[in-house]
Amino acid sequence: MTIAITFLTAGWLALIAFAVLLGRTSRNTTWALVVASNACFFAGNLVIGNKISSAVTAATLSLSLWHWWNSGGGDGTKRRLRDWKRRFEGVRRTAPVTAS
Repeated sequence: MTIAITFLTAGWLALIAFAVLLGRTSRNTTWALVVASNACFFAGNLVIGNKISSAVTAATLSLSLWHWWNSGGGDGTKRRLRDWKRRFEGVRRTAPVTAS
């Protein structure tokens, strides 16, 4: 039970930090703080065993992750995925004329 209280308190503290820093941070940093607080809420609800609250916080967490990703938060990850994709791009080869 104390672990759940710790997670919920950390979530509230991150939410308070988000409220204090509102307007002083970039959009990317703001969404990162929201993701951190939602992750703490989600972990706390899982530890407690609250199924409905866990489902709601999971949805909120995924929505905030989506906002973070689209506001430029995942730019480094997107770049690395593009680089990785280039390694696996196939080369189109035509069959020899004598094969038919």
